[in-house]
Amino acid sequence: MKTIDRFLKARVELKVILGRTRMTLSEINDLEKGSIITLDKNTIDPGDLYINDKCIGSGEILVKNCKLTTRMTKEYQKDKQKDNYND
Repeated sequence: MKTIDRFLKARVELKVILGRTRMTLSEINDLEKGSIITLDKNTIDPGDLYINDKCIGSGEILVKNCKLTTRMTKEYQKDKQKDNYND
């Protein structure tokens, strides 16, 4: 098998970030089953797509066969990709 073939078959983790929030440790400590956590995005906002902690684009959040899915709607150019999602 050629090196490029092995490279192209490597699995990477893709993350779709639906939204974010900041909470105090006290608020986190108070979380329990049924707690509602409000995120910074609306239900119609796209999710951010990350590979290796780099935002590569965004996508529409959909439901298909009772599973969350995403349709990529925007691809960021390599030189304009957002930084680490933990920022």
